[in-house]
Amino acid sequence: GIGHVRHELEMLWSNEALTSSSVIRAATYNLIIFTSDELSAEQTSARIIELTRERPGRVIVIDVEPGSKDAVDAWIAVYCQNGGEHQVCGELITLGVHGSLREEIHSNVLALLSPDIPVYLWWTGELQIDDHLFMELMDVADRVIVDSNAFDDCTHGLNALAQINDVVPTSDLTWARFGSWRQVLAYLWDIPALQTPLAQIRILEIEHQSSGVQKDSEIALLLVGWLADRLSWTLRDGVSDMQGGYRTSWQKGDWSGKVMITESHLAEIPPSSITEIRIRAGAEDQSLEIHLTARPEIPGVEILVTGGSSEPIRMTRRLNPMQTSEALAEELDLGFDPLYQSALNNAVHIIATCTHSEATTH
Repeated sequence: GIGHVRHELEMLWSNEALTSSSVIRAATYNLIIFTSDELSAEQTSARIIELTRERPGRVIVIDVEPGSKDAVDAWIAVYCQNGGEHQVCGELITLGVHGSLREEIHSNVLALLSPDIPVYLWWTGELQIDDHLFMELMDVADRVIVDSNAFDDCTHGLNALAQINDVVPTSDLTWARFGSWRQVLAYLWDIPALQTPLAQIRILEIEHQSSGVQKDSEIALLLVGWLADRLSWTLRDGVSDMQGGYRTSWQKGDWSGKVMITESHLAEIPPSSITEIRIRAGAEDQSLEIHLTARPEIPGVEILVTGGSSEPIRMTRRLNPMQTSEALAEELDLGFDPLYQSALNNAVHIIATCTHSEATTH
């Protein structure tokens, strides 16, 4: 029971204190993690060990395991790092849950939370907002963290995220992961020769790597949503295709342009990654073609600008690949990002508009 877990924690800390008088018991956050997949649980534990060594807190992992017999197994560990003259330590509590106790484990989790510090809920895998355990944990969370890259169907997942965001702030590890792509795109507006043409984007095409099995266009949808927010575009209409592509029209004042999301199947690039962005911008007689191509071997983005009256522009911008533990750390460090909320709302609006259009044409 919970009393046993608390007793084991105190014993662990007592042993640490006997070993070294310079141990500091630190907790700046509570992080509840739900996982229901054995491989996911192993990966999550490894990532949390990385995280807690750098950012001590109280981490409670709910590992739902197979089996019909009602039982809860508990494992407790303390992870420390050297902080000058002291060792700073955080805690990892893993609850292996079997049978129907999945529906009741939230009361145990709540009893284990450290008081007076933020509570974050990282829900791995599929998001079911009517799940009893999810709703109970969301009620105590200051923020819900997900990874939309793990959704089997990003359209369902992003819609669910938007609904949650109306109740409690959400963070998406995918958003943190493609921050480098947003920086590369924003850099285009810093190039003097591109500033005037980019005010008239006629066609923007974002190509993303597809698994070929699931709808995994979340990164492209969020990227379009972010650009639309930053450039104050308004969605006019759109259609979707069976393969996960979207063709949309946008406007701002007298300007109108088309944005397309398409799929690619390149062996060397993982699913949900951006593979290429193509932009046609500027007045008709002086239009520029801007190609941004992913180069995973660098890793980076190759930029090629052609057309107009100037010589072609070639350059490469580096990307900074981010592991899941790094993305999680960034979300904990930086807090809720209102830009993500705007991008998410726009992405969901794209899905709704295109789905409605598809329904009315059949």
